[in-house]
Parts: sequence; C-alpha cells; structure tokens
Amino acid sequence: MFSELRRAHPNVGVLADSYHLYASGEPASAALGWGAADVVWVHLADPAVPNRITMRDHDRRLPGESAVGLSRSLLALLNDRGYEGPATAEPLMRSPSFTSAEPLERARLTRESLRRVWP
Repeated sequence: MFSELRRAHPNVGVLADSYHLYASGEPASAALGWGAADVVWVHLADPAVPNRITMRDHDRRLPGESAVGLSRSLLALLNDRGYEGPATAEPLMRSPSFTSAEPLERARLTRESLRRVWP
C-alpha cells in the first residue's frame, strides 16, 4: 500500500525517528518496514529517561548519550541499506544535554554527538 502511495506522490516518505522507535519499544529495523528507499528523513535523539512508561516527549538527550538509545543502531542499519538522505539531531530545547543557552555551544555539542553515532 505505501509503495502505491509513494508512486502517486513521490514527495511522501517515511520519517525514521530513533527516539520514537525506542519509546514505542520497536527495534531500529521497524523504520525500514517499506525499505530504506522510502525513508526520506531521520531524526536522532536518545531518551533522557530509560523507562518507557515514564518518558515524556521532551525527555530527550543528544544522539549517543544514552546506553539504551537507538540512534547509533538506526544509522548503522540505514547505512548498511544504502540510505543517503538527511539525518538531524532532535534533542529539543529543554534537553538536559545542554548546560548553556549559547547557540554556538549547543551547535558544537550537537556536532560532537552526531560524530559519535555516525557509521
């Protein structure tokens, strides 16, 4: 069904989100249900709270900061399947990863986190 939708509307695709995959209890491979070719964007964030029951959407850390997050495994899987699209960190403004409100410091920390999880 998704393949038909994608053929009719090539601007429609799958957003693979490591934080939401973890929150739902799904493995990284669940993002590839229709194949890597249908993934058009990747969001990366690790949970600040490892307990899925008490997690809230704003409880996010930078990619690779959590031992339970799926950021690294999602990127590795997408890389193995030939994904070449965009991937962005999505820790949100209230993330405990940021100890400073300084934009350049936040950008530096985000860059470092992406380098840690990049295959």
